[in-house]
Amino acid sequence: MTPSLLPLYEFEAKLELGATDIDSMLSHMSSVPGLDANALETVAALCVRCSRPELSVQALRLAIQHHLRAGELDGEKLRSVDLLKLSKQLFLSFSSLS
Repeated sequence: MTPSLLPLYEFEAKLELGATDIDSMLSHMSSVPGLDANALETVAALCVRCSRPELSVQALRLAIQHHLRAGELDGEKLRSVDLLKLSKQLFLSFSSLS
């Protein structure tokens, strides 16, 4: 099992159960060694699915920061990554709230 799977499963379980410490868990996940940006993209998608757009934005910011630190983020890759799809879903979920 990769180092990012356990925190990812734990985050999903707590999110689904409505845990109150989910914000602090997201902050903790960003400092987990070996956690890759794709795991944070998955976290953002889970947050959208569970109607938590504010957490999704935070997870997307962390994912982008990870991509930038790793030097992986370029225009071509961004078009193929799920970040665009996720951003569109996030935008739609924010528009439906107002």
